[in-house]
Amino acid sequence: MIRKRAFTLIELLVVIAIIAILAAILFPVFAQAKIAAKGAASISNSKQIVLAAQMYSADYNDYAVPDEDWLNVNKDMLGYSWGVPPDCWAPWGWLILPYVKTAALYQDPLTKPANNVWGLSVTYSEYPEYGYNYATWSPWFGATTLKWGQNVWDRAEVSLTSVARPANTVMFTSKFNWDDSETDWWWWWGPGTMWVGKYNVDGPDCNDIPSICMNNWGTGTWLADYILEDKPTNGAFTGGVTFRKAGQAVVAWGDGHVTTQPAGSLAAGTNWNPNIAASALVMLDWSKYQWWIN
Repeated sequence: MIRKRAFTLIELLVVIAIIAILAAILFPVFAQAKIAAKGAASISNSKQIVLAAQMYSADYNDYAVPDEDWLNVNKDMLGYSWGVPPDCWAPWGWLILPYVKTAALYQDPLTKPANNVWGLSVTYSEYPEYGYNYATWSPWFGATTLKWGQNVWDRAEVSLTSVARPANTVMFTSKFNWDDSETDWWWWWGPGTMWVGKYNVDGPDCNDIPSICMNNWGTGTWLADYILEDKPTNGAFTGGVTFRKAGQAVVAWGDGHVTTQPAGSLAAGTNWNPNIAASALVMLDWSKYQWWIN
């Protein structure tokens, strides 16, 4: 008769220890793989957004999409059911929505979803987690009064083919999640109701660009102190640009290609550093600056 030998307590403990060691090794790998997959999805979203912006331009005489516009919007498509004037305000996310097909692309997989209070199309079109370099592609140049008395700032029409270095000019970047800000509107500028920071980002030296901007990159701005609560991870000191992909921002360029860039690279041409005051930031080399048509 053959007697079956049972595992001893020490053998069981050894097996459990081996499983625990393997789990400790593999779980971080799985987590990194998940983050890498989200990063790839974020790059894909950016690629589709910038291509949609280019398709918009092809349909509008080569002009870049404005950061916002007043026009007759298809309200059924947007899910915009509450009262608006006949000519409706629309940010860039609404304007290119027919080309991206779904506003879900405006949500960055690398951060939490925005609080979807008005439906997918309205929430993500108005509060995207990718921001537009409007000071370059849709610069503000003056005020106009609409027919019902609302004052708005006009945008210059920028032709895509007029840009000398589109491959070196930022169009979109990953942007702060508005749910993480102290208020949901970020900032107001100009006569009338303008919530530009909800869907745009500013370049490092936007004060030297002939267009309205919030402030240069750096400390000492009310954007950082009040709205974004001094959170560097939320773009508080970098014009709303966030660096969620392993410390880098996902950047869509004017020619349609997408890369990831650290803050230092995006601030090329200036004296920016993580501790500089916004008032001390100056341009050193316009030929290296990637936020303006030059």
